[in-house]
Amino acid sequence: MSDNHYGRRIALKAIGLGAVGSAMSLLALRSAAADNKSSKATAGYVAKPGPGGADCSSCANYIPAGSMCMVVQGSVAATGYCNFYAPKS
Repeated sequence: MSDNHYGRRIALKAIGLGAVGSAMSLLALRSAAADNKSSKATAGYVAKPGPGGADCSSCANYIPAGSMCMVVQGSVAATGYCNFYAPKS
C-alpha cells in the first residue's frame, strides 16, 4: 500500500482553501469597488444617448437589473450616456 493518498489529501485541501480564499478576495474587491464609483457629475452622465447613439444599454458597465452601472453611482437610464461608455464586445 502506498502513502501517496496523504499527499493527495493535503494537496486537495490546499487547492480547496486557495479557491475559498480567492472567492473571498473577489467579494471584498467587489464591495470596495462599489464604494469607489464616480458621481454622475464626474462621469459626465446625461439621461440621453451619446455620440453615434451610444447608450447605457449597449455599455459593458451597465447592469440591467436595477438600472445600475459598475462605475457610476446610483441608478442610470438605459438610454443614458457617460464618459466611461465601453461598448459591449
